[in-house]
Amino acid sequence: MPTPSSTPDRPALLLDVRSGTNVVVVAAEGEVDLETSPELGRTVEAALADRSHVIVDLHAVTFIDSTGISLLLSAAEQARRSDVELRIEPSGIVRRVLQLTGVENVLPLVD
Repeated sequence: MPTPSSTPDRPALLLDVRSGTNVVVVAAEGEVDLETSPELGRTVEAALADRSHVIVDLHAVTFIDSTGISLLLSAAEQARRSDVELRIEPSGIVRRVLQLTGVENVLPLVD
């Protein structure tokens, strides 16, 4: 059954990966939830393994649940262990959820 922001022709989450010399930008649009977070997690994990600087652009994310929060926390830990600079650019909705769950200060968030 399609979610409110998805249609049968459009997935609930669209990913766009752009690579530079030492940077990868993973841009997500739509909903990060139980169904879509594994794909985003694999994409971010691959970026962290491949570059020294990773930006996760969530400006177009309209919903995030606990699985999305968990993947962001895991990505931040992987970045710390791998000495990769990670930046997470949240939408207003994502930032609010991160504030409400108390994890805003443990993630490398930027505006």
